Amino acid sequence: MNELNLKNLVKLSGGAQSYKKCSDEKISQTMHEFNDKTLKDRADKLIKNRNQAIAIALSQADAKCKYNPEEKKSLIKKVNDDLNSDKTLNLSNIIETKKAIEMLNSKSKYKQIYIFKKLLFDKVIKTHLSGESMEKNMWNELKQIHEI
Repeated sequence: MNELNLKNLVKLSGGAQSYKKCSDEKISQTMHEFNDKTLKDRADKLIKNRNQAIAIALSQADAKCKYNPEEKKSLIKKVNDDLNSDKTLNLSNIIETKKAIEMLNSKSKYKQIYIFKKLLFDKVIKTHLSGESMEKNMWNELKQIHEI
């Protein structure tokens, strides 16, 4: 069986579901729970804040879904482009940067990790100096990135 047929077989069996599709499903499911007022945190308290629900959805998707090799390359390129642009910093950018750094760490690409961290923390400083506020979830993700 050649490689192309094997890849198609894996796709048909659902074994190679893309990160995007998997995360979209998980985020959609979590946001439906929030809208139905059934989404709870670890302490079994009802989630009332939409931003907190989004953070939970992203966290659950990150824990459940895996990237394929093409998506890994695409994510690292996207993070590099985002960090080198003048776009404002948001939670999803920080989470994507953390995921890219984790991928690079598993490949021992320490120079690229250093560059990503420097660019990210430069953006944080620029955001702070411009007077924009950052949410607690953003600071928590930044702390986790700093510890990598």
